[in-house]
Amino acid sequence: MDWYKLGVMLMQASLFFSQMTGMDHWQVEECSTERHAYFSGEVCWVWLKDVRPSQAAIGLSEVEGKAGWWKEQSASDLLHYKWTRSVPAVRGPDSVGIQIFDHHHMVYSLWESEVAESDKWVYVNIYRDWKYESEKQFYFNMFSQGMIWLYDAKGLGPIDPVQLPRSLGEMSEDPFRSLAYLLRVNGVFYETIPFTEFYWANFMRDRLSAQYAEYQEYIEEDTEWCTNVRPYSRSCISHHKNKSAIRAMLEPAGALVCSDKEAHELPGYRRDFCSAHHGQRAPLEASPGPQRPDS
Repeated sequence: MDWYKLGVMLMQASLFFSQMTGMDHWQVEECSTERHAYFSGEVCWVWLKDVRPSQAAIGLSEVEGKAGWWKEQSASDLLHYKWTRSVPAVRGPDSVGIQIFDHHHMVYSLWESEVAESDKWVYVNIYRDWKYESEKQFYFNMFSQGMIWLYDAKGLGPIDPVQLPRSLGEMSEDPFRSLAYLLRVNGVFYETIPFTEFYWANFMRDRLSAQYAEYQEYIEEDTEWCTNVRPYSRSCISHHKNKSAIRAMLEPAGALVCSDKEAHELPGYRRDFCSAHHGQRAPLEASPGPQRPDS
């Protein structure tokens, strides 16, 4: 049984029940570490500064495509959107607090957006309350149910869960996660399981890292730092060149999807992407424009 999908279905049913029975957003309380227990599917709200991520990296291309959407919303539309797009989360022991396990880019884009600080919070739907578990047992639960991604921004791992960022601001950029996002919005694959894009990111990283390296700027010929230590840091590649590298890798990535059979085994692969073009594939869109945060 897929416990993750079952949990998400239960959370969606809980939110639907809350809406059908007249429960409104003003009745929802702030998430508390002091409260004795939360029922599965219960909704509370949390400040973004208090959110604990369950992955180490993000793709800034996806964030940039979503951050602008938030500031265009009216106060009532913003509140309604948050209420209908609650974020899956768990409550861990006091050393962890509220840890989300999906919608990281939606949450990060709100954190990066130009909305007022007083609007930088989200509703979370509590999938499990593991407050009284040890930290070791808590992370085992997260790992065994596929709710945590134990690989760093370079795709290396598994890492110890305690090495994951403790806040949104500590997350690192992974340009290949950005590349995977662009492949998804261009119809290469569906998001079918948690962390789908990271599987695609690591696949492309193994095959296109040499092309990405052409855009790096080595510090005093210190290739080791920019090759193996922090290849995606701004000391090794500027923001502009990083975006240029991602755009340059997009077409080769699309070609790989159709030529490399291993890509067909990745989660969410859309067979119609290659079969529909018959060698006449249209150019992939590197700038899909503003996106809804849940897209």
